[in-house]
Amino acid sequence: MTARRLPDPTTRRLVAQIGGNARVRQAVSPQEMTAPARAAFLARFEREVDPDGTLPPDERVTKARAALREQMARVSLARVQSSTRRRAEAAGGAGEVNRPASARPVASPAPRGAPPRSWAQFLEDRQAPTSDD
Repeated sequence: MTARRLPDPTTRRLVAQIGGNARVRQAVSPQEMTAPARAAFLARFEREVDPDGTLPPDERVTKARAALREQMARVSLARVQSSTRRRAEAAGGAGEVNRPASARPVASPAPRGAPPRSWAQFLEDRQAPTSDD
């Protein structure tokens, strides 16, 4: 049996675009289109909070939604921590973001109208007295 040759990337993209547009055209609403995925996603949390299936359905749904909110909060926290860590590394060291204000090096404020170099610089600029006062 010979191996099937995949079409070039442009053809694959166009075929996928046609399929996606056909699916959207046939759907009554975006909510209807994503309903099976959302149901499966929530079912995962229902199994997590009630693996034996002993809770009443309304309580299971309430706990599953709370577990979903908890998971989304965890994802959000991880995103913020990752962003903070990347900013700190870009600023020249992992300790830059968590260092107390008294230990930060004193820098002259950015010229008026120029974007601040970092969040800490922005805060310092806002607290620094200006010569216009």
